[in-house]
Amino acid sequence: MHIRKSKLFFFIILFLLVFFGILVVFVYNNYLSDNIRGVKYMINKINPPDGFYDPIVKEKLNFLEKGFSKTLNLNAKYKGLYDFGLEFEKKVLSTKHKFNGKFKLEFLVDAQILSEKTISAFKAWGSYFEDGYDTDYYKWIVLDTFEIPYQGKYLDNIKLRITVLEPDMELGKNQDFINIYIAASSIP
Repeated sequence: MHIRKSKLFFFIILFLLVFFGILVVFVYNNYLSDNIRGVKYMINKINPPDGFYDPIVKEKLNFLEKGFSKTLNLNAKYKGLYDFGLEFEKKVLSTKHKFNGKFKLEFLVDAQILSEKTISAFKAWGSYFEDGYDTDYYKWIVLDTFEIPYQGKYLDNIKLRITVLEPDMELGKNQDFINIYIAASSIP
Protein backbone atom coordinates (compact mmCIF):
# COMPACT_ATOMS: atom_id res chain seq x y z
CA MET A 1 0.00 0.00 0.00
CA HIS A 2 2.80 2.40 0.92
CA ILE A 3 4.59 1.67 -2.38
CA ARG A 4 1.46 2.54 -4.40
CA LYS A 5 1.10 5.91 -2.66
CA SER A 6 4.71 6.84 -3.34
CA LYS A 7 4.38 5.80 -7.01
CA LEU A 8 1.17 7.82 -7.34
CA PHE A 9 2.83 10.82 -5.71
CA PHE A 10 5.84 10.42 -8.05
CA PHE A 11 3.59 10.33 -11.16
CA ILE A 12 1.62 13.39 -10.00
CA ILE A 13 4.83 15.37 -9.47
CA LEU A 14 6.21 14.16 -12.81
CA PHE A 15 2.97 15.12 -14.57
CA LEU A 16 3.01 18.62 -13.00
CA LEU A 17 6.66 19.18 -13.98
CA VAL A 18 6.01 18.09 -17.56
CA PHE A 19 2.83 20.21 -17.75
CA PHE A 20 4.57 23.36 -16.47
CA GLY A 21 7.59 22.69 -18.68
CA ILE A 22 5.38 22.49 -21.77
CA LEU A 23 3.51 25.63 -20.67
CA VAL A 24 6.77 27.58 -20.33
CA VAL A 25 7.95 26.39 -23.77
CA PHE A 26 4.64 27.43 -25.37
CA VAL A 27 4.67 30.84 -23.71
CA TYR A 28 8.31 31.43 -24.52
CA ASN A 29 7.72 30.47 -28.14
CA ASN A 30 4.81 32.93 -28.37
CA TYR A 31 1.97 30.42 -28.74
CA LEU A 32 0.14 31.59 -25.65
CA SER A 33 1.77 34.93 -24.92
CA ASP A 34 -1.05 36.89 -26.56
CA ASN A 35 -3.52 35.31 -24.15
CA ILE A 36 -1.32 35.36 -21.05
CA ARG A 37 -0.48 39.07 -21.09
CA GLY A 38 2.91 39.97 -19.75
CA VAL A 39 4.32 36.46 -19.21
CA LYS A 40 6.64 36.56 -22.20
CA TYR A 41 7.59 40.16 -21.37
CA MET A 42 8.59 39.14 -17.85
CA ILE A 43 10.61 36.22 -19.26
CA ASN A 44 12.35 38.75 -21.56
CA LYS A 45 13.03 41.03 -18.57
CA ILE A 46 14.61 38.15 -16.62
CA ASN A 47 16.60 36.84 -19.60
CA PRO A 48 16.66 39.65 -22.20
CA PRO A 49 17.23 38.64 -25.83
CA ASP A 50 19.80 40.52 -27.89
CA GLY A 51 18.64 44.08 -28.52
CA PHE A 52 15.75 43.96 -26.05
CA TYR A 53 16.59 47.37 -24.54
CA ASP A 54 17.75 48.97 -27.80
CA PRO A 55 15.53 51.94 -28.68
CA ILE A 56 12.99 51.41 -31.46
CA VAL A 57 13.05 55.21 -31.88
CA LYS A 58 15.88 57.64 -31.13
CA GLU A 59 15.63 61.10 -32.71
CA LYS A 60 16.03 64.80 -32.10
CA LEU A 61 13.01 67.02 -31.38
CA ASN A 62 12.55 70.76 -31.60
CA PHE A 63 11.70 71.61 -27.99
CA LEU A 64 11.53 75.39 -28.61
CA GLU A 65 8.82 75.67 -31.27
CA LYS A 66 5.29 75.73 -29.90
CA GLY A 67 3.08 73.55 -32.11
CA PHE A 68 6.03 71.58 -33.53
CA SER A 69 4.89 68.05 -34.31
CA LYS A 70 6.71 64.87 -35.21
CA THR A 71 5.19 61.48 -36.08
CA LEU A 72 7.19 58.35 -35.27
CA ASN A 73 6.67 54.78 -36.49
CA LEU A 74 6.63 52.30 -33.60
CA ASN A 75 8.11 49.15 -35.12
CA ALA A 76 8.32 47.14 -31.92
CA LYS A 77 10.64 44.15 -31.83
CA TYR A 78 8.98 42.64 -28.76
CA LYS A 79 5.56 42.78 -27.14
CA GLY A 80 5.43 44.47 -23.77
CA LEU A 81 5.86 47.80 -22.01
CA TYR A 82 7.72 50.64 -23.70
CA ASP A 83 9.01 53.94 -22.31
CA PHE A 84 8.81 57.26 -24.11
CA GLY A 85 11.45 59.58 -22.75
CA LEU A 86 14.42 61.86 -23.12
CA GLU A 87 18.05 60.74 -23.21
CA PHE A 88 20.90 63.16 -22.60
CA GLU A 89 24.17 62.75 -24.49
CA LYS A 90 26.06 64.73 -21.87
CA LYS A 91 25.47 66.50 -18.59
CA VAL A 92 23.27 69.42 -19.67
CA LEU A 93 20.13 69.30 -17.51
CA SER A 94 20.34 69.63 -13.75
CA THR A 95 18.23 67.32 -11.61
CA LYS A 96 17.00 70.50 -9.91
CA HIS A 97 15.17 71.41 -13.14
CA LYS A 98 11.40 71.01 -12.98
CA PHE A 99 9.76 70.30 -16.32
CA ASN A 100 8.04 73.49 -17.53
CA GLY A 101 6.83 72.29 -20.90
CA LYS A 102 3.90 70.29 -22.16
CA PHE A 103 3.76 67.59 -24.82
CA LYS A 104 0.73 66.01 -26.43
CA LEU A 105 1.09 62.34 -27.36
CA GLU A 106 -1.31 60.88 -29.91
CA PHE A 107 -1.30 57.16 -30.72
CA LEU A 108 -2.44 56.48 -34.28
CA VAL A 109 -3.18 53.53 -36.51
CA ASP A 110 -3.72 54.29 -40.20
CA ALA A 111 -4.20 58.03 -39.44
CA GLN A 112 -6.97 57.26 -36.90
CA ILE A 113 -6.28 58.65 -33.42
CA LEU A 114 -6.67 55.86 -30.87
CA SER A 115 -5.88 57.96 -27.82
CA GLU A 116 -4.13 61.10 -26.74
CA LYS A 117 -2.64 62.40 -23.53
CA THR A 118 -0.85 65.46 -22.28
CA ILE A 119 2.54 65.10 -20.60
CA SER A 120 3.52 67.85 -18.17
CA ALA A 121 5.71 66.01 -15.63
CA PHE A 122 8.52 63.49 -15.43
CA LYS A 123 7.45 59.94 -14.58
CA ALA A 124 10.90 58.61 -13.63
CA TRP A 125 14.52 59.55 -14.17
CA GLY A 126 18.08 58.35 -13.89
CA SER A 127 21.31 60.21 -13.34
CA TYR A 128 24.91 59.78 -14.48
CA PHE A 129 27.23 57.17 -12.98
CA GLU A 130 30.44 58.35 -14.63
CA ASP A 131 33.39 58.83 -12.28
CA GLY A 132 31.30 57.73 -9.32
CA TYR A 133 27.69 58.44 -8.51
CA ASP A 134 26.55 61.88 -9.74
CA THR A 135 22.97 62.88 -9.05
CA ASP A 136 23.40 66.46 -10.25
CA TYR A 137 22.46 65.79 -13.90
CA TYR A 138 19.84 63.73 -15.68
CA LYS A 139 20.98 60.85 -17.90
CA TRP A 140 17.44 59.93 -18.97
CA ILE A 141 13.86 60.85 -18.15
CA VAL A 142 10.75 58.72 -18.69
CA LEU A 143 7.72 60.79 -19.70
CA ASP A 144 5.25 57.99 -20.41
CA THR A 145 4.95 54.20 -20.48
CA PHE A 146 2.63 52.28 -22.80
CA GLU A 147 2.08 48.72 -23.98
CA ILE A 148 2.59 47.23 -27.43
CA PRO A 149 0.33 45.78 -28.76
CA TYR A 150 -1.33 49.11 -28.02
CA GLN A 151 -4.64 48.76 -26.16
CA GLY A 152 -4.03 45.01 -26.30
CA LYS A 153 -4.75 44.71 -30.03
CA TYR A 154 -2.73 47.10 -32.22
CA LEU A 155 0.68 45.71 -33.13
CA ASP A 156 1.29 46.90 -36.70
CA ASN A 157 1.16 50.37 -38.24
CA ILE A 158 1.25 52.10 -34.84
CA LYS A 159 2.49 55.66 -34.85
CA LEU A 160 3.11 58.16 -32.11
CA ARG A 161 2.67 61.86 -32.88
CA ILE A 162 4.42 64.18 -30.44
CA THR A 163 3.38 67.84 -30.37
CA VAL A 164 5.07 70.55 -28.33
CA LEU A 165 2.19 72.39 -26.64
CA GLU A 166 4.37 74.54 -24.41
CA PRO A 167 8.13 74.73 -24.91
CA ASP A 168 10.51 74.03 -22.04
CA MET A 169 13.23 76.65 -22.55
CA GLU A 170 15.89 74.69 -20.65
CA LEU A 171 15.32 71.64 -22.87
CA GLY A 172 15.25 73.90 -25.91
CA LYS A 173 18.59 75.52 -25.26
CA ASN A 174 20.18 72.05 -24.88
CA GLN A 175 18.22 70.25 -27.60
CA ASP A 176 21.36 69.40 -29.61
CA PHE A 177 22.33 67.02 -26.78
CA ILE A 178 18.88 65.52 -26.14
CA ASN A 179 17.23 62.61 -27.95
CA ILE A 180 13.69 61.45 -27.61
CA TYR A 181 13.61 57.67 -27.34
CA ILE A 182 11.19 54.79 -27.21
CA ALA A 183 12.55 51.53 -25.81
CA ALA A 184 11.49 48.49 -23.80
CA SER A 185 10.62 49.77 -20.35
CA SER A 186 13.30 49.59 -17.71
CA ILE A 187 10.58 50.01 -15.09
CA PRO A 188 8.80 46.73 -14.23
